[in-house]
Amino acid sequence: TSAGAAGWRGEWRRAGPGQQRSSVRAKEWTGPAAVHCRMVFFRPLAVAAFSLLAGCSSPLQTVQPTPISNPAVELEPQPTTLAVEGPPPLPEITEPITGRYNMVYDIERFSSWIVAGTQAGAVVWDAERQVVVAHHEEFICNSVQVTQGAAWFGCDKSVLRWDGTGWTALLENQENDADYHQLVIGPQGELFVNYGSTGWVYTPQGFQPTAVATGAGAYSVVFHQGGLWSIDFMGGLQTPNGFVSIDSVGYPGRDPRRLRVDERGQLWVEDFGAGLYRFDGQVFQHQPGVDNKGTGVAYDVSAHRLWLLHYTDGLVRTDAGVETRIDLTDMLHMRDLHLDDDGTLWVAGWRGIARIQVVGTQTTREDLRVPQSTE
Repeated sequence: TSAGAAGWRGEWRRAGPGQQRSSVRAKEWTGPAAVHCRMVFFRPLAVAAFSLLAGCSSPLQTVQPTPISNPAVELEPQPTTLAVEGPPPLPEITEPITGRYNMVYDIERFSSWIVAGTQAGAVVWDAERQVVVAHHEEFICNSVQVTQGAAWFGCDKSVLRWDGTGWTALLENQENDADYHQLVIGPQGELFVNYGSTGWVYTPQGFQPTAVATGAGAYSVVFHQGGLWSIDFMGGLQTPNGFVSIDSVGYPGRDPRRLRVDERGQLWVEDFGAGLYRFDGQVFQHQPGVDNKGTGVAYDVSAHRLWLLHYTDGLVRTDAGVETRIDLTDMLHMRDLHLDDDGTLWVAGWRGIARIQVVGTQTTREDLRVPQSTE
């Protein structure tokens, strides 16, 4: 999920977060095994230049967990659990693939896999073995959802479906435009796809045009508590109760990019100019910890821990009001995160995926990168 301009088509396809918007769209997806009900999507932020590829083509690095912050502690032995017999693991892919699979826009959990939409297309990681087990080439897949027994990827020219055994390409087109397939989970669990001003819904017979309002044409869309919320780029928010403009009492931010619902059902806005805002039922309140370039938020209910993501700096972890900053600047651009049930956090960067875990006072990190690279 290929860096840089769509120079292949003679024009830039995406605008970077700090740049003026040229052509941008977004998408996403979630599903039954996904932990956070994230019915949100946003156009990708920056699409880096090809000069960044050199940093993304390193071989798979199996990194032993190393402390990021706080001293190591003596860990209690963990109880042994009986293995549940299931399908055999998929074989590791070892042939060279493009390093552009390390340039990640969006990630989700699907059963035992981490699925990612990247600059090169869609890629599937075995979460425990930390190896690539499937991939499908496309030009930018920036929206991922997991639902109806499959992982879905919204891409430039198609919607990809991966069910754990194989790939299917749907809604294929050859349009040379600025639109991307944006995936939206409906209030009843429906899978909607927006492409420009057109919306579809997935049925047993495949995708069908729908007259249901799906926020087609909006910058980011989410159904929250049965209502449709969307972002009007550089304008404000369309809410079930009307329009709320930027720089207002209702929404003090100035550059909303993405709507997200966390594990508690809390509605958030990721604002590139002002950080992160949470909805208190009446207005949006600024969340301390990230003051600009907010690109992710998750809440660990069992640990009462809030995670915030900054586009270039990394993570801010808040435990009982105490902030811990985790430097991930080496990942360059971080556009998404995903929280597992056990508290494991996955961060999507421009040089792969980081697996973050907290045990006691110790924070560890492991890096996932494609096994080899053709670049």
